[in-house]
Amino acid sequence: MNKHFQSAAVAALILTCVPAADAGQAAGQVCLNQKTKQVDAAQTRDWQQRLANSNPQAVQVLVGTWYNETGSPGTGQVSYLYYNYEANGGFTYQNRVCSQRGCNDYSGYGVFAAEMTGSSSIYVAYNISDRSRNSACSAIQMNFADMNTVLGPDGSMAWRRTR
Repeated sequence: MNKHFQSAAVAALILTCVPAADAGQAAGQVCLNQKTKQVDAAQTRDWQQRLANSNPQAVQVLVGTWYNETGSPGTGQVSYLYYNYEANGGFTYQNRVCSQRGCNDYSGYGVFAAEMTGSSSIYVAYNISDRSRNSACSAIQMNFADMNTVLGPDGSMAWRRTR
């Protein structure tokens, strides 16, 4: 087994042991501007609205562990990323980034909200904290090929459910 994949598999196992925040804890959570570290009022309003509109069925579709592998030809780096979504709206992530010089591990946690936006797509909003971010809000549109595969913008597989 490739040492990067073996390490990533161990990281995925660790994800199940790291407690994530849950949606109940997120009720008063704000979004911070990552440069100024001040509350971003517009992002916070959007985050709170997304959280209030979060759909239990959309959340349930995401529950489990998802894997993404991305290479960067320009830098020679490869990212091995696992996201673990929980039914309570919490999540954790583990990312191993490897290059010719070795690998570095990153991890984080937060809360997510999910809304169905079509028969095979879900809008996911995140409030993430890790070593370099505190209450950073972001969002993505996830388009599903099937219940275990999320497609990237170019139509190729981007995320695969591992369990």
